[in-house]
Amino acid sequence: MTVTRLLGDGLVQRLGRVRTVALGGVCAFARFLMATLVPAWEAALAGYVLVGLGCANIVPVLLSLAGQQKDMPENLAIPAITTMGYAGVLAGPALIGFLAHSTSRAGRA
Repeated sequence: MTVTRLLGDGLVQRLGRVRTVALGGVCAFARFLMATLVPAWEAALAGYVLVGLGCANIVPVLLSLAGQQKDMPENLAIPAITTMGYAGVLAGPALIGFLAHSTSRAGRA
């Protein structure tokens, strides 16, 4: 992720912001599937490495866009974007666990 972030400006300039975010999201999604569905631990590890590469430039692009928009002051827009990111990090695992519990056989008595 660090290398991708350092090289990210050139990538964003070549691909554009929308394409960078879209391709990064698709790459991360495909790699999450790989890490989840392939039983070999090596494939899971490679999948998570590729998730980091796919997601590396999404946050900088979103923060840049939040700073350039005109609907709200940037001193409110940047914390709003950051808060949504942290909310996803906190709520995501709980929601996945709830979904897993409610759909698994072990959760049914």
